[in-house]
Amino acid sequence: MPSAQIILLATACVLSSGICGAETLLGSLNNGHKHSIITPHFLSTQTVATDAAKEAIGVGCLSKEQRIALSSSITRIKDVLSNSTRSLRNATSADPTDPLSMASAELESVSSAITEELSPLLEDPCPTCTAVTNGVHDILHSHGFHTAPGGQMASIIAHIDSAWQQVPALRDALEAVAVAVSATQALCPDAFASEPSVTPALSELQLGGICDSVHGLQCYGDDLQDIGAVSSHEQCCQACQNLPGCAAWTWNWQYGQHCYLKSACNDKRTGSDAYHSGVAPAPTPPPSPTPPTPPSPSPPSPGKSTSFFVIGDWGYNAGCHGNVKSGGQRAIARSMQAEFQRRGGNVPIVINVGDSFYASGVNSVNDGRWNSVWAGVYNLPGTTWYSTYGNHDLGSQDPCGKSDRGPCIQVEKHNARMNGMTWYMPDLNYVVDSPVPGVGIISVDTNVAWRGEICKYIGGDCYGVLQRRYDAGKRLLDETIQKAVDGNFPKNILVFSHYPTDYCGGSLPASFCDSLKRSGENGIKIHYFAGHRHAVDDTSVAAYKVGSAKSWLVGGGGGWGCDGSPNQYENQGFLVGDIDASGVVTNLKPVFTPRNQVC
Repeated sequence: MPSAQIILLATACVLSSGICGAETLLGSLNNGHKHSIITPHFLSTQTVATDAAKEAIGVGCLSKEQRIALSSSITRIKDVLSNSTRSLRNATSADPTDPLSMASAELESVSSAITEELSPLLEDPCPTCTAVTNGVHDILHSHGFHTAPGGQMASIIAHIDSAWQQVPALRDALEAVAVAVSATQALCPDAFASEPSVTPALSELQLGGICDSVHGLQCYGDDLQDIGAVSSHEQCCQACQNLPGCAAWTWNWQYGQHCYLKSACNDKRTGSDAYHSGVAPAPTPPPSPTPPTPPSPSPPSPGKSTSFFVIGDWGYNAGCHGNVKSGGQRAIARSMQAEFQRRGGNVPIVINVGDSFYASGVNSVNDGRWNSVWAGVYNLPGTTWYSTYGNHDLGSQDPCGKSDRGPCIQVEKHNARMNGMTWYMPDLNYVVDSPVPGVGIISVDTNVAWRGEICKYIGGDCYGVLQRRYDAGKRLLDETIQKAVDGNFPKNILVFSHYPTDYCGGSLPASFCDSLKRSGENGIKIHYFAGHRHAVDDTSVAAYKVGSAKSWLVGGGGGWGCDGSPNQYENQGFLVGDIDASGVVTNLKPVFTPRNQVC
């Protein structure tokens, strides 16, 4: 493995481990015993704290002294990031396309975000070792420190490998902090029991023995048996070794913790870090026939209901945001993951009403924020995110509003798959016929409603571009609704854009909502979803009546701010609904995250 990758991975592990009093232990490590650490890539053994120290720390609330140590550890993490970024910046050239310059810019962005997001961990009046450890892990994972393929850290590593020896100061700074890894293992062993260790990108891994756990790999198909939930990959591997004909295993450690035993691993899938797998180095004889068990959720079959989520205004930017907490987006993401798990992962559709990347979009299909703000935060494998542009997706980063030719980065990202999720935006206005039986989707770009603000920062033919874009979307909306009335399109229609129905008759033409009023003609049913305001409700949008159509505001995704007074009822989160076997949408309801976690 390249030395740059080893050291950056060491930093990742330190950041997720160097807490809960680790600073106070470093001086006394020589009094302990030897212990294997989580990441043998850079340290094979390390002296750790005694059992007495383990018992004294990490149980109940941290003491005053431990909180001081925690504060010191977080300060150290920030300092290491700051020093490393500065060292890398000093070694770069003025050419922004130089690999070191690109790595420096990405590392600086990651460092800034993590620095801001670590501090709130100290605000909990009763922080426990496990809670703080998990909090740091969430922050790091959201910024790509798990190095899944395509993640931001993987991008930094790719840029820096070729010139690593030019930056000895950075190398030394990152190597120096690696000694804190085993300290937190000693303090918080339970906190790490169900977490994946930090691993290299899959392209760097070589399959070894059958019990060598490969993180991020799913062996799909070739099923022998589902043995149920296990607590470790070692248990899964042992079961495979005890079953004649078993040559591979897959453990879904994140959802249900089921262990699937396989006769082979012919279909290797690498879209989600929810899976760990092991593969025998040589083929084994075929097993005797046993009833196969599918290893992962499959698309809903006819006769079964399925679910969908709706979310908007979620793309948090640590350097530019309103009155939302730095951890607000991730708190809502955890609520989505919990709901996803409760529904057995049967949530193929996520409607994304825009403002995905504050405050002016992403600058390319390889921008690190695709991982740090989207794929690394939500982790909902198997979902397709049907998306539209919001006003904050346009601007200095994404030139989509400057001309009819674009380029439009989010459209260029269409059908990209990250962390098991698919980004869907084939055009600025589009129709999807039957993503599940009986339901159709219509996405309309309505940024004409906010063009006075958007075009201040874009220039070019912005006013004309947004008007023509809306006109095309309105024609597509009307044509598709007419098809549904005529029986040539599903009668249950999910329509979405960025602006809610109470904008109709103001900056959004009234005729847009008039089209929604056709709900009910010849049995069609229209549900409309939008964001822009930062709350989730179906009351604030009632000013403009849309007949029998159902209208929702879904802009409380934790990316920018919280509308309403500080003492207002809960209004931050996302929307969930069910789709029955005939395509009828039922059980639409908001899922709120406690306001004090977001606002």
